[in-house]
Amino acid sequence: MPLFYNGTTTGFSEMPVGQIIVQASNVKAGQNPAFAASDFLAFYPQFKNSANPDSLPSGFSEGLSIPDAVFDQILSIVNSTVQEVRWHSRWKMGMCLLIAHYAVQYLAATADISPSGVIASAEPTPLKTAESAGNVSASYDVHAISDDLEGFGELKTTQYGQQFATMAKFLGKAGMMVW
Repeated sequence: MPLFYNGTTTGFSEMPVGQIIVQASNVKAGQNPAFAASDFLAFYPQFKNSANPDSLPSGFSEGLSIPDAVFDQILSIVNSTVQEVRWHSRWKMGMCLLIAHYAVQYLAATADISPSGVIASAEPTPLKTAESAGNVSASYDVHAISDDLEGFGELKTTQYGQQFATMAKFLGKAGMMVW
């Protein structure tokens, strides 16, 4: 068994090479706590269906503005993406941001149940880059924000996705195992 320096006064100790590689890889595994539609609606009540709970259409039992089946699928994807063991105290916020991002995309793609206020509030906010007074003119640039999120693909299309991507950047890259 090879010896590795351990930073103590004794100098070296035996540690299996595999254990060193796993620790250095930054791979984290663990189970997420339970998460439900009520957790999501506590953060973003604007996604609550405003219809009377007794008159909700079939498939909308959670009171969401998206069908339960869609929410369940989104939750499954997000739950495997946002790991509590990596996000720690930011986990619930990360879950909610990514669910909101996908929910807005779903609402935008379905004309019959698209609450315009939810979709409009999620559009990326452009930065004002120029302004003039004569003949009133203003220029806006959304690229100043989205260029900073290079590599985050479609997450740049909503404010929720942009916030999620920004938080994810703070957490660093996920680990990888090279053997």
